[in-house]
Amino acid sequence: MNQNKLQIAQLSIKKTTILQQQISDEDYLSELSKELGSNSTWYKVRESLVTCYGQAIDKSWFSKLEVINEDSVNKKIFIKAKTEFEDSYIRENYLKDLESAFKLKDFLLS
Repeated sequence: MNQNKLQIAQLSIKKTTILQQQISDEDYLSELSKELGSNSTWYKVRESLVTCYGQAIDKSWFSKLEVINEDSVNKKIFIKAKTEFEDSYIRENYLKDLESAFKLKDFLLS
């Protein structure tokens, strides 16, 4: 009987730990807007990508991209991955979605 109580307690601890690591998309996007600026094109694109793919993909891949230049006049944005591996993986798996997300904001991805 004590072993059952111990197992239940362990499951409860694991569940609490997992829940503590997850935050709502609203809170996640709020933090992201503070980091990137809520009016930036990159934030607006990331917001749509979080809605589509979720926080885990955003943290794993899209957060690895940095804006090199945002040209508001010509509506072009230049982003770069931090490593060649990240660049290759993102191009292979998410480039079309990134281009579409930028196009919805009237920007070209360069």
